[in-house]
Amino acid sequence: MTISRILNNWHIKVICLILAMIFVFFTRANSLKVEPVVVFLETLTNSRYTFTQDVPKRVTLSLKGEESEIAKVPVDSLRAYIDASKINSDGEFELPVIIDQSDILLNTQKVQITVNPPTIHVTIEEKVTKYLRVESVITGIPAHGYELTGRFINPGVMSV
Repeated sequence: MTISRILNNWHIKVICLILAMIFVFFTRANSLKVEPVVVFLETLTNSRYTFTQDVPKRVTLSLKGEESEIAKVPVDSLRAYIDASKINSDGEFELPVIIDQSDILLNTQKVQITVNPPTIHVTIEEKVTKYLRVESVITGIPAHGYELTGRFINPGVMSV
């Protein structure tokens, strides 16, 4: 085989090579699977502040990758949470949903995980705790043949 024969119609050969690479890319992209998984959303706060509005209970995670790699992901151990533990003031915040991927990375690194919604809008206020003494109030007269000899309250103090 001579060099002139290899270089003959070289522009057509380059175009065919580029088309082949494009076909491989699109075939590979179509073989990727997207698997939606609904998980509970956990919330982390510090002891001084709390959420004053309802926070969504669940979020949807999308696992994207080859079907064999998605099968390796332990779906039961997927964990999503929002972290408000470092917030030290009242107000409204957009907190990102964080995905704990420690168990996932042990099994596979070829699965891309996205979350919907990516952020959660929350309102946070300072907790105010008051301790109240519990008292029993007895009204009326016991039925005939019954006698009130004492009363017992447990717990004696409640925190509100």
